[in-house]
Amino acid sequence: MEKKLHRGVPLALIYSILTVASLLLTITVFITTGISQSGFDKIERLTDQYIHCASDVLQLDETSDYLTSRSREFVATGNKVAAARYVTEVKESMSRERALENVRLYFADTIVYTDLTNALNFSNELAEREYYAMRLAADYYGLEDIPGTIKGIELTAEDASKTVDEKRSYAIEMVYGDDYLNLKKKIDDSVSACLEDLINITETRKKSASDSINQTVIFHNIVLGTLLISMVASALSTWFLALRPLRRTKECIDENLPIKVRGSSEIRYVAAAYNHMYEENKRQKDILEYEVSHDILTGISNRHDYVDTCNRLADQEVLFIIADIDRFKSINDTLGHAMGDAVISEVARRLRESFLNHDKVFRIGGDEFVVMVFDCSEKRKAEIKGILIGLNNAFVDVHNRQPSFPLVSLSFGVTHKRKAVTFEAAYRNADKALYAVKERGGCDANFDAQFTASLKKAA
Repeated sequence: MEKKLHRGVPLALIYSILTVASLLLTITVFITTGISQSGFDKIERLTDQYIHCASDVLQLDETSDYLTSRSREFVATGNKVAAARYVTEVKESMSRERALENVRLYFADTIVYTDLTNALNFSNELAEREYYAMRLAADYYGLEDIPGTIKGIELTAEDASKTVDEKRSYAIEMVYGDDYLNLKKKIDDSVSACLEDLINITETRKKSASDSINQTVIFHNIVLGTLLISMVASALSTWFLALRPLRRTKECIDENLPIKVRGSSEIRYVAAAYNHMYEENKRQKDILEYEVSHDILTGISNRHDYVDTCNRLADQEVLFIIADIDRFKSINDTLGHAMGDAVISEVARRLRESFLNHDKVFRIGGDEFVVMVFDCSEKRKAEIKGILIGLNNAFVDVHNRQPSFPLVSLSFGVTHKRKAVTFEAAYRNADKALYAVKERGGCDANFDAQFTASLKKAA
């Protein structure tokens, strides 16, 4: 990566070539070259400072995200390892504080340091919420052997009087609620402002260094005024290696596009650093878009994606299946929500594996799932019931092999949604069929009258 960043012609080489062009002014050329080289070294130092400081800024942001993940993991699962790692990062590793200290070395009296200090302050505010949420979650899971930093947090009288379920709900609200997300946004905004200011200040310092170099070049051209070819070569090299790449860089930034790495090695270095930040921001955006349309617990499509799919495919013909876990409430009540989550995850996984890749499986709420099968052929219809019965048989096998896993069964309601039928109507038809299964005790698949008639006709 480092070699690739330095590829391209450095401006120092151009001036070295011009130096050799005039034997009569060798001493003068050496002096001007030395001055120019000093300027280039300064530019390189500024570039190195920028790269290191940009990395530190991103490190603070990544560490904040890491703390968020660990606190949410502990609140959601009670995983003591997550709590221990959280405390280790905050109390021992202190990556955020080290990142701020590294930036202070080069930008102590600038807005860059102020922006990053604000980001750390907001991150510390988040940490206070996360500590408190983990303390509430520890009560919910009945954990005593947790890090003392968390255990020593004193709950308010109001929070201490809450039931364990209320404590867990409040803990989840503290690390997922609007106030929490607003703080996260403030961190992101501060980091973005810091990176932008870092670029601006670095460019200003580099411009000052470039101005110094340009003064040397002017003196160099005065001394070698008769060397028109050298002057033209200098002008052309400045255009192709600096000015034109910078202009194209500005156009790319204005259009929110990655920069084509062209020009001098210094400009290539800056362009590659910008592209790295561009790709990272794009990756974060893709992650957010994925989380909007997918269920966090199971990884399958969620209700938001279900509604969007229904809107997009309103005229699509599909086989519409509603799946519901039988007696799921009793699993939660007797075995706990952690086991309930494990059951939901296992059901989601087996539903996803039982259908084709282009079919869609959604978790639309609690223990309710919807499957859309896009192959509506009579052959596929005939296969559906076997697939659904096979799912229930598979859960019997799971229970037999692993008795600690509850005996799970599913009830299914199936309908054939025609093009002229709305998804709302299809849902009602499938739900009626599902209700009939529930009335019979569950653990079966029921097909509405239209679907059954179609199968009989095909037979």
